[in-house]
Amino acid sequence: MSLVLAQKLPKLAFMELRVFHNTRLDVDNVTGTIKVFVDVLRHCKVIKDDTKNYFDYLSIQYTPQLKKGLVVFEITGEKKKK
Repeated sequence: MSLVLAQKLPKLAFMELRVFHNTRLDVDNVTGTIKVFVDVLRHCKVIKDDTKNYFDYLSIQYTPQLKKGLVVFEITGEKKKK
């Protein structure tokens, strides 16, 4: 959670998440890591909820060009209006 807070991410009206990884895990086995990450974003109030109204896209890609063991989360979305 402290890593997410350190990034000072803006609050988002909705988000899309792309995950790139070079781990020993199969693509479908990375979902456990993603679930925890999204829950942390919700807890840190980056997104209001992890329902389809706020989180409508997810892609997972094995990327051998990354350093072994690395998982990269790319978040895009619309900043929440104040």
